[in-house]
Amino acid sequence: MDIFDRLTQEWPTAMSVLTTALDLVRDDLPGVGRSALSMAEGRWLKGEPGNLTASRIACWEYLQARNGNSTAIADREDFAMRALICVLYEDEDQSDIGETVGFALDMFAALEVEPESLMAIADGAHPSVDPAP
Repeated sequence: MDIFDRLTQEWPTAMSVLTTALDLVRDDLPGVGRSALSMAEGRWLKGEPGNLTASRIACWEYLQARNGNSTAIADREDFAMRALICVLYEDEDQSDIGETVGFALDMFAALEVEPESLMAIADGAHPSVDPAP
C-alpha cells in the first residue's frame, strides 16, 4: 500500500501523519504558519480543542497579502503554507480526503519530502511523535 492509499483510509490518521510531516518543513513556515501548525499539532497529535478555522483563515489571508493571490505558489514558503492549510480542516466532510491528501502530498513532493519519510511517520518511526492511531 502506498502513502496515498494509506492516508486516505481515515481522516484523523491522515491529519496526524501530515501534521507530523510538517515538522520536517517547519523552518519554511512564517510566524503565522508556525502558530497555525502549533494549533494543528494540538488538535491532531494531542486531541486538544482548538480553532482550526481561525488558523486556516489567517494562513489564507497571509498568502493573499504576501502574493496578491492566495492560491499562487512561488517558493518553499508557499508550498509549506499550502501543505499546512490541508491539516487545518476538521473532519466533518471526509468526502474530500483524497483531494486533501493528494494535494498535501504534492506540496511535500515539491518540498523534497520523500514518500518514504511520510511512510516512516505513518509507521510511527518519526522521533517527534507517537505512532499514528
